[in-house]
Amino acid sequence: MSVKHVKTILLVTAVLLSTSLILFKTITSKNESEVNQSGVVQPPDNSEVNQSGVVQPPDNVDNSTKPEPPPDNVDNSTKPEPPHQIFQSIVPQLQQQTQLPLLLPSFVPGADYGPVYPVVSPATSDNKYEIMLGYTEDCNGGTACRLGTISAERLTVAAKELTGERVDLASGITGYFVDFTCGASCSDATISWDHKGSRYTLGLKGKKETLEKMANSAITARKIGK
Repeated sequence: MSVKHVKTILLVTAVLLSTSLILFKTITSKNESEVNQSGVVQPPDNSEVNQSGVVQPPDNVDNSTKPEPPPDNVDNSTKPEPPHQIFQSIVPQLQQQTQLPLLLPSFVPGADYGPVYPVVSPATSDNKYEIMLGYTEDCNGGTACRLGTISAERLTVAAKELTGERVDLASGITGYFVDFTCGASCSDATISWDHKGSRYTLGLKGKKETLEKMANSAITARKIGK
């Protein structure tokens, strides 16, 4: 082989190598461009790579999640229940004859299963009221037709201390339970308590637990009046 042929082969080889290198760089650059456009997240310019190769977030990035405050119009409080519907008809009469706020229970035993009639006693003072609960509209307080009583009066300096068995009622109030007694007829069992200058008494022909439930429903029910 002549020297001329050797030079020609070397020249062709050099051209092929140069062409291959150019094509390799072009393909590599194109692949990197496609990877970047395919959704791979590039680290921010101010990120730092630690010695293990993990990208560290910049110092000015706050990754903490702050809870959203509740809307101003959201009321999480529990609204009190209204007094039992049997009292609706007598509320106007009570408001006319007494200055006291009306403490009427939302629970009246038996009223959801049969008729119970509230009858307002004649007013003797605007500092008190009394309601008789009867099974008939014309009940005059007799044992056979009476379910119980609801009363309230303003406390005075002459008021006697409450006596009986102490009972823990709703809202931290202490009540006093007195069981029924029987002679010619049987009296009502009662629970009484003092609150905000007034004394409240519920009487019932029933068990102590039922009377407690009724008293608690009166304390937590929506107040009517002052």
